[in-house]
Amino acid sequence: MNRKDIGILSFLILLLMAWTMFGPVLERKLFPPDPWEESRPEAPPATVKTGAPPAAGETIATGRPESAIVPAVEPTSLQPLGPEKTVTLTNAVVSVTLSTHGASVNGAVVTTYKDEMAADSGPVTLSFTNGRALAYADLVGLDEFSSFAVLESDGAQVAAMRGVDANGLRLDRRFELDDQYMIHVTDTFTGPPGVTVLIPEHLIKLGSMSEQGSGKSLYVPYSLGVDVLLDSGGTVKYLGKKIIPKKIGKSEKLTVESRLGESVEWVAVKNRFFVQILHPGAGGEEALWRASKETIKSKMPSEVAASIRMPALALAPGTSVSREYSYYVGPKKYSVINEYRHHMSKVMDFGLFTPLCKFLLSAMNAIHNHVWPHNYGVAIILITILIRILFWPITHKGTESMRKMQEIQPLMQEMREKYKDNPQKQQQELFALYKEHKINPVGGCLPMVIQIPVFFALFVVLRSAIELRFAGFIWIDDLTQPEGLLKNIFLFQIFPFNHLAGLNLLPIVMSAMMIYQQRIMPTSADPRQARIMQLMPIFMLFLFYPAPSGLALYWTTNQCSMIVQQLVYKRRKERQEAEAKPAAPPAPARKKRSPR
Repeated sequence: MNRKDIGILSFLILLLMAWTMFGPVLERKLFPPDPWEESRPEAPPATVKTGAPPAAGETIATGRPESAIVPAVEPTSLQPLGPEKTVTLTNAVVSVTLSTHGASVNGAVVTTYKDEMAADSGPVTLSFTNGRALAYADLVGLDEFSSFAVLESDGAQVAAMRGVDANGLRLDRRFELDDQYMIHVTDTFTGPPGVTVLIPEHLIKLGSMSEQGSGKSLYVPYSLGVDVLLDSGGTVKYLGKKIIPKKIGKSEKLTVESRLGESVEWVAVKNRFFVQILHPGAGGEEALWRASKETIKSKMPSEVAASIRMPALALAPGTSVSREYSYYVGPKKYSVINEYRHHMSKVMDFGLFTPLCKFLLSAMNAIHNHVWPHNYGVAIILITILIRILFWPITHKGTESMRKMQEIQPLMQEMREKYKDNPQKQQQELFALYKEHKINPVGGCLPMVIQIPVFFALFVVLRSAIELRFAGFIWIDDLTQPEGLLKNIFLFQIFPFNHLAGLNLLPIVMSAMMIYQQRIMPTSADPRQARIMQLMPIFMLFLFYPAPSGLALYWTTNQCSMIVQQLVYKRRKERQEAEAKPAAPPAPARKKRSPR
């Protein structure tokens, strides 16, 4: 593979990446759909089925005939909703508000994270008023439209509530908040004396979530989503791209309901930086979710909620059955979530390079925590330099191979012209030429191939790491967002794309560095490849201009370190060539003239 092939391959890879990220955005901006011509979905949104009581043969274990079985859900059992009371569970990092309506979670205040960048900003508030978390559905009298009584509250991390439906079925719910973001819930159903109660299939909900302020990013289009763990082996389905089907993605404002008809271990609802994870101790029958979008132009949901279907129960007279749930509500931070079992850390969705992402994230945090001035911008710069040092030997060999290829370009061109009518002979002569000059034709692309996984892993880590949220660096306010300097100046308000508003210096510096690097790098004899390489700085400028500044800082630092490496190599090469030249013979001594 010569430099021409490498350049074309690199260009195609970058073009594919750019189109994947920017194609839908450009389509929505340049060709907005006409609301009058927009067709409606061919079929109404999918609806979830409610549980039905088992047949008579399925209740033999109760020891009572079918006539003695009383359903726990009847339309007449709906009790009037009383005044809402709230109980707060709190620790050093989170404050969770419980409601007596359904013994559910109204919301959570994540006290360790600011809601906005302003210095006087309050903490992040996750509100579930559009869909309460931990509330039951399909259990009339014990759902979110039913009143519970507070039995216990220590004013800190423990609370208990009780609800009774019209048939005497009692639900005792106990909440216990640990020292982090996990609530352990124990639900105990107790049947009334003298009658067997049938509890049909029912749902337990996660709160509805939307994206918050700084969470929106062009580089993270599917941050709002639902994740489902299917089995204890760790198989996770990430449903971000599938929440709203493509065939109705361009429709007007709508709500879509769907489900995954497989047994599940846990279900998560998340935005870019925060997440809820609900794990029933015994698992659930299936996962269901609801997604809403507000505008006709958007294909992405503006709000997402989910729930887990639980199996039916039959309670003998006066007996009880308990269920346990684990409910996480807090930041999508790997170091915190990884402390819990059941593969909950997989909500990070690191993708193909998960081990490498974990290592790089841990390294970045270690540098931030132990190296002055404890700044994530400095951590990104240092980890980039460390990666360059690690790959220095491989990159050096690649550069040497490229230089040797450049030196024999005239001979290669001569071979191509000489054997242009005989491709097989041409290839044989070229390989003989490589062997004669001890050149590996793929040596130049080896450094690039090896570094691709590192680049993608850093890309995934830097675009969504909550550690970088509102983390500043010199003139940068938030490393998860573009720099956006001079946003309020009129000149930078005329762009047609919102993400171009403001001045982003790092992509401009990066492109300038690329132009300089091309001047000091070995050049290609192929004019087509040379033209492609000349266009690369412009292409990269448009690719990185709307990128989070943390990504732009990484790539700019990487570019600068490549230039330093190239200059060191060039000077060493010049010194070696100077030493290899034979010393010039001394000038002959001039004869002295004899005096007259």
